[in-house]
Amino acid sequence: MPSPSFRSFLFAAVWDGLRWKKVNVKSVNPKANENLANVSCTSSKACTAVGDYYGPTGTTVTLVERWNGVTWAIQRSPNPSRIGYNALAAVSCASSTACMAVGTIDGGTPFSESWNGTKWKIESMPVPKTIEPGGEFTGVSCPSESACVAVGSDSGATLAETWNGRGWHIRTTPDPAR
Repeated sequence: MPSPSFRSFLFAAVWDGLRWKKVNVKSVNPKANENLANVSCTSSKACTAVGDYYGPTGTTVTLVERWNGVTWAIQRSPNPSRIGYNALAAVSCASSTACMAVGTIDGGTPFSESWNGTKWKIESMPVPKTIEPGGEFTGVSCPSESACVAVGSDSGATLAETWNGRGWHIRTTPDPAR
């Protein structure tokens, strides 16, 4: 039996202090499956949302949108893998000109991208020697431009890295008893 087809759509709402108001989100391709997974705001007029969409070449590619207080605009973001799966799961912005986004590519390799106020850039991340397909970052928090913590999992084990403004560093994390 064939699986049912569906189309996802982008949706956003803004809280005005009294109620939620639906706002239009830019669509890359109204016929593609699009997903916004996480958002970070530094003010009521500066939010960044990240996710992914099914691209025209049959691959999943990164999606980044920016809210200016009135409308959403798509930002160009790089994709580390040209042939497979590129998805952003989380974003944290220390300021309107400093954001870090994390996610996964292909068979489960963690990756990150940074925003400098002008463009997104892929940031090299060390990959743990034990990583197997299934590793991913699902959260990130950046209290400043030079301090971020990314967390996720690697084949069921915890995974964490820290950013010092110049590079990512693997951190040892305890795993809960299994």
